Amino acid sequence: MRCSFKRLTLLFVLILFIVSVGTTFVGIWTLHDQYRIEESRIEAETRDRAVQAAQVVALQIDFYQDLLNALASKSELRNALEFGDIDDIQAWSQNVRSILPSIVGSALADIHGEVIGDPLEQRVGPGCQADLRLFSRGKSFEYPPIHREREGLEHFDITAHVKDDFGDSLGIVFISFHFTVLDEALERISGTNEKWQLKKSTGETFAAKDDLKTDKIISYEVPVPNSTWKLQLTRPDTTSFDMLTRIIILDLLILAMGGAAIALLLKYVLTLFRRDMAQVEQSLHDILTDDYEHVDKAANLYETGHLLESMHSIAHSLHEEKTQLKRETLTDPLTGLNNRRYFDLMLEHEFERSKRNSPAVLVIVDLNEFKTVNDTLGHQEGDRLLADVSAFLKETIRASDSVMRLGGDEFALILYNMSYSYLDYWLGNLAARFDAHVASSSYIPKDIACSFSLGGAMISASTYPNHNEVFDSADRAMYEAKIKGGKLSRFQIHQVDEGTGKAVSF
Repeated sequence: MRCSFKRLTLLFVLILFIVSVGTTFVGIWTLHDQYRIEESRIEAETRDRAVQAAQVVALQIDFYQDLLNALASKSELRNALEFGDIDDIQAWSQNVRSILPSIVGSALADIHGEVIGDPLEQRVGPGCQADLRLFSRGKSFEYPPIHREREGLEHFDITAHVKDDFGDSLGIVFISFHFTVLDEALERISGTNEKWQLKKSTGETFAAKDDLKTDKIISYEVPVPNSTWKLQLTRPDTTSFDMLTRIIILDLLILAMGGAAIALLLKYVLTLFRRDMAQVEQSLHDILTDDYEHVDKAANLYETGHLLESMHSIAHSLHEEKTQLKRETLTDPLTGLNNRRYFDLMLEHEFERSKRNSPAVLVIVDLNEFKTVNDTLGHQEGDRLLADVSAFLKETIRASDSVMRLGGDEFALILYNMSYSYLDYWLGNLAARFDAHVASSSYIPKDIACSFSLGGAMISASTYPNHNEVFDSADRAMYEAKIKGGKLSRFQIHQVDEGTGKAVSF
């Protein structure tokens, strides 16, 4: 069953009222004039309350800082900074802002603190950009920095370095949070007849919660851990009141017994809140690591239940979008085959795999006379031919093999568990089948010698120093076949010296 802040607050007030009525009569008859002791108690209570409240604010900041540090450690951000384009980075920024309604802006910056993409589109103002440059140079500045240039978009910034495997900075990840999260933090720690102020190191107040109703006050200011902020608590100075007021002060001492019960209830509420925030943090972590699975687990508090429900909905949408984006970035839109990016990943993977298992075979396929088809029949028929070749290759290879379009009229095949001695026969059969396929085509004129030039090489770490050399070897073999000329498809296999085990150069 969910609890509610509002209901628990009413319960606290009811308990306080009942205890107050009972203890007031006792306090009137048991007054002890302990002015100095009372003064010390109030000062200590004010100090302790301010310190505890500063810890609550610090936990709020640490939560967002830990969240950003976890985000900065993910390989997705490293890849975005090293290989991603501006559109991908700005799309990432928009997705981050959709996760929590309290996020004002988010962006990635390079090692010099310059925002990648359009700062205004990512809601990064001039003040934030200046702080990013200071952060990139390791200069000291107000942290978390406060920005109030635009009314309604007041915020503070959290930043973290994105580092490579050697600890060197690849760039900076930046998220700004609206002041509402600070207002909520102050609301949680505020009591009756108290004034709370969050201040910058210069003494300027940027957030406050004021419920103080007297001019006789006592104040205590403490630093907020892990930041340059300060938190000031202002309360009534009850030690300077008259005799009747001191009777009430003694009554408040007796109220401490009832306060213990309230403290237990408050501790219970904070425990429930921490549990819900831990569930939120775990959900965010799972989203970032692609491990998210929807778990129908109810929140402990009514207020945080809405946040968790929104989180699950956003997480599902984000998961679907990331899956679709990943599929689109690895697929050629014309033929439906995997594209050059996928091929590069697969070739490198197979090269490393050959160190432990039998090597696969790489075949580069070039379509001859494709330009003639485009020039003679038009680009629409050229696209039709590419789609037809793609379908032919997919139908011809085994289900365990892979076919990819490298670009233009060039394709690549990766053949698994095929002996090198059998490759000659297999490529000859592929060439013959394609020539027969072209001969039976109804839309390619017979005077256009559309054929394959094929080049093959083993993906073997014992033969080549790296996967790029494998590609170059197969590519050279393909061009060796191409220069042979003729109207029919032809192939060439990059030979390996049986004595040395190394590739023989053409």
